Amino acid sequence: ADSLAVVDVSDPARPTLLGVFTDATSLDGAAGVVYDSATRRAIVASADADSVAVVCVPNELLGVGACGSNLALLGAQSNSDSLRGARGVAYDAARQLALVASASANSLAVVSLADPTGPQVVGVLVNGTALRGARGVAYDAASGLAFVSAAEGGALSVVSVSDPTRPTLVGALVDAERLRGASAVAFDASTGRAYVACSGASSIAVVDVSTPEAPELVGELAGVASLGGAVGVALDAAEQRVVVACELADGVAVVDVRDPRSPRLLGNVSGAGVLGGASAVALGASSQLAFVLGATAGSLVVLDVSDASLPSVVGTLISSSLAGASSAAYDPLTQRVFVSSAG
Repeated sequence: ADSLAVVDVSDPARPTLLGVFTDATSLDGAAGVVYDSATRRAIVASADADSVAVVCVPNELLGVGACGSNLALLGAQSNSDSLRGARGVAYDAARQLALVASASANSLAVVSLADPTGPQVVGVLVNGTALRGARGVAYDAASGLAFVSAAEGGALSVVSVSDPTRPTLVGALVDAERLRGASAVAFDASTGRAYVACSGASSIAVVDVSTPEAPELVGELAGVASLGGAVGVALDAAEQRVVVACELADGVAVVDVRDPRSPRLLGNVSGAGVLGGASAVALGASSQLAFVLGATAGSLVVLDVSDASLPSVVGTLISSSLAGASSAAYDPLTQRVFVSSAG
């Protein structure tokens, strides 16, 4: 609860909990996580703490890291205005910027991590329509554009952070019905499309953002039981398919998006046991392994999605440290999954 966990998935059949950092202050309501392998730091957004925290992660391969042998908090920024209800986080490694979607603030905040011991909000965009209930964020470093899903507003917004001190709304698609509960977003630079998991609509929506000023909903897959409560999405760009975590369906669906106007369900796996309250998914595209969190089950489940028509459970870790698991980031270099949990 209110924690960051590190899980070794180098043996997919036996995911192993390596360590847990718990902080009821800085990580209160931990909701989103990204990992920077270059600095061995995890960045955690926490909804109840209204904060962004930087946690140093030891390099188990070397036996010791910059913070010694244990997970350690380097610094945190709490801001009840621009970071109120902080949920989703993306990262610009080159500029050391965290981009934070905050649901209660209806905002996208830009946080400088140049000094990891003292993160600073350097810019914020607030919009009560396009960013209402902002929850998910994906980032394209090449264009300096962030794509923000807003659950309460039923919206996908395109925000320029080229000038981090003045994030600017470039364009927005607001559709209160078809984007209802827009919870998570993945972006494919090769096609100029964003894929939005919509918990309220129980759907996956395909949005063409190749013209950032005018995002266009070009297709969706809805009305499928296995997409019930879609809350998380991960993209396999090479195979042109997305893996969707579905909270109400207690499972995962694999969707073919090669034809953006007609997404097609390829396969799914569900079960109120180890996948109970499926809340997030990360993908190892080269290994064709998906790492799925079960918030209710307190689990991390490794799925083989190489046969998309028949995803199969490879390994499972159940731990009280994963209760309320909310977000996952996978590092292929170390074969670690970083899990934020809100308890």
